[in-house]
Amino acid sequence: MQITAEKIDDFLLGIVGKKIEGANEQFRITKRKLSQEQFEWSMLSNPEKSDMHTKREHILKKYDRYGKDFWNTWPSCFDPGCGDGEFLAVWQEKLQEADCPEQEIAKRIFWADPELANVMLTAQRLGISIDNGFSYQVGKVEETHVNKRGDVKTRKVDITQKSFEEGMFRMAFDINKVHVIGNLPFTYGKGNAPVAIPVLTHILSLGNPQTINLVNDAGFLTSSSGKDFRELLKKHGWKYVGYNPQDLFDAGGATVHTVDLFCEQGNDGNIEIKSITGETFTVSRDVNYIVDGGSKELTEFLYSLLDKVAEHGCLLNRQETVGWKAGQRHGVSFEDKTKLSNTPKQDFFPFLYSRNNGIHDIKYVHKSMVENSKDHNCWRVVFGYLPGGSDPFGRSIGVVTILEPGVYLPNDPYRYFVASNKEHAISIQKYITSNIIEKWVLPKTRTNRTFDAKTPDGVTKFIPALPKGVTIENDDDVFDFLETPEHIREAVRARF
Repeated sequence: MQITAEKIDDFLLGIVGKKIEGANEQFRITKRKLSQEQFEWSMLSNPEKSDMHTKREHILKKYDRYGKDFWNTWPSCFDPGCGDGEFLAVWQEKLQEADCPEQEIAKRIFWADPELANVMLTAQRLGISIDNGFSYQVGKVEETHVNKRGDVKTRKVDITQKSFEEGMFRMAFDINKVHVIGNLPFTYGKGNAPVAIPVLTHILSLGNPQTINLVNDAGFLTSSSGKDFRELLKKHGWKYVGYNPQDLFDAGGATVHTVDLFCEQGNDGNIEIKSITGETFTVSRDVNYIVDGGSKELTEFLYSLLDKVAEHGCLLNRQETVGWKAGQRHGVSFEDKTKLSNTPKQDFFPFLYSRNNGIHDIKYVHKSMVENSKDHNCWRVVFGYLPGGSDPFGRSIGVVTILEPGVYLPNDPYRYFVASNKEHAISIQKYITSNIIEKWVLPKTRTNRTFDAKTPDGVTKFIPALPKGVTIENDDDVFDFLETPEHIREAVRARF
């Protein structure tokens, strides 16, 4: 199907009924892409701003879950992040192999994408009417409103779901009879997918698709903010999670942690897990988080840690403030030198300025620059605090600093653990830097293995607090505290 410049103009003007930032530039980009006589399909999606190209061999493996007889039913599909159209092209070929006439195929394939160019090019690639696809906006736009005082104000409003809803209104298919497929957009190419959740949430608000067969970022499986999304998938027949290698999108210019998701209408059984190790096992659909221990018994051990968390509480006490600047290698930096002193003075508090070879250099900083916390009179083990002279690359989970009572922390995002005394602080430090926690529990329960102070979901729920009186010297002490059976201990050690 040849798409002329006139058709491009008509399409763009028809779907955009209001001014949106950057729209004119997007039109020019779309027309330029469509005007090319030749193009490379794998280069259509921008790996920094849209979704990643999923390799055909991976798509074929995902479609194997349907079985051969499935295609003889001439099923319909909808891809809400079509990208270069690869998922749809394979679906089209499967229907052709099942002797589905072209006019019937055109009634069974639908798509959408944040990029107008991808919507147009997918239509051209498949030879199907552009009316089977739509584009939606991602991100925020400025909106004016009148507050209670009658003042006209401006604010930024997220329009992703609203824009997607407007596009879906034009689609001529019943969501209950189609299969939702594809690779939802990974905005910014960092594995975070703020597009995916609102888009899929709206799709599922319209009905219950026959199946949901998607590639999605893995972060929502273990994050607190992903709970509602996980429950939504369960409601719609969540059946399978398959962990993908981190280089799944290597050819597209980014490496992100992803999983294959599969939901089947009416399914209410256990969730099948295909581990990154290749082993397959099931977990109860009643679990809150989805984690991969590498085997059934090791995954069950991770879930057993939640029982310890229920008994002793979660280890991490998260504090979040703003205003401090810290460099990874150069420690704390001040823009106003008058707020730093080498000697005590009025309204200046002691804080750890640097650490060299275990020796703490205490300086004094103005009260406006330090934390507002009652815990400054406690022994604490601190993460995410990089005083000058310390080596942030010495441990994969960050610098571990013990602060004595009376020493303050900077007014910036950080993490700390409160201890009852010096001995307790030392045990906490050895506990969180043990092989069990650092090399196994953290990597298995977080997509980012660090206690990142600026990550909203930085609090891992799988590390129980260490009670006063429990002494930790080595890995065996950690296993004893966690009451780990011997066969599990050996299995965990083998994964270090």
